[in-house]
Amino acid sequence: MRLFNLDENEIFLANKKPTHWLLIYDIVSNKRRVKLSKILEGYGVRVQKSCFEGRSDEQTFQRLKREMQEFYMKHEGDNIVLFRLTTKSIVRFGETQNPEVNDGVMIF
Repeated sequence: MRLFNLDENEIFLANKKPTHWLLIYDIVSNKRRVKLSKILEGYGVRVQKSCFEGRSDEQTFQRLKREMQEFYMKHEGDNIVLFRLTTKSIVRFGETQNPEVNDGVMIF
């Protein structure tokens, strides 16, 4: 994330602001799919079979992104999509297992 016209303290605070994210995946290999889900359990919570969501600081989000880039294998037919969400863009119908993710989210 590039931050312009900010002093060091403002950059520090911007990097600590929580990032909501959603990751969906389609991995053909059962072994690799299980491995990926174990990796993702360290970052967020499973909301569906091939979907995880979480909230993390910018540094952790970037680490997740790098780890997904390293895990991805085009020749295996992998499909991984990582979305960065804004709290204003999230509308949830139902509850999540992680109450921390619910902060500022409309739940119906």
